[in-house]
Amino acid sequence: MIFTIDGFDIVPFIAENGIDWTPNGIDGPDAGRVLSADMERDLLCYKAEGQISCVWMTKDQAYQLYSHILPEFVTIVTDTIPWIYGTVTKRMYSNAAASTLLEEYTDGTKIYGDLSFPLIEK
Repeated sequence: MIFTIDGFDIVPFIAENGIDWTPNGIDGPDAGRVLSADMERDLLCYKAEGQISCVWMTKDQAYQLYSHILPEFVTIVTDTIPWIYGTVTKRMYSNAAASTLLEEYTDGTKIYGDLSFPLIEK
């Protein structure tokens, strides 16, 4: 599996079954209902939207990951998008990244879980 964000390999952070992709169809100006009640599509393209779920990680690991997903736009390289054959490069953004503090040990180590974030094609 190949999955990088701005050159940073995120594969070690991805949970098992942790990648969900959705093709979002973008319609042109001629799309919509017509007088016969039929729907005209006028499909221009598909844009990818992904939801990435991560393994439990330390605060240092979470910080490293967040530093790569929170810029305004990022460049991903991946071979995981099922409707695209081979490896693809796309400009994307993430508009939210949730995580839960699960454990804090006496040595100060913090463990985060339920970390997930969307990637939305520009």
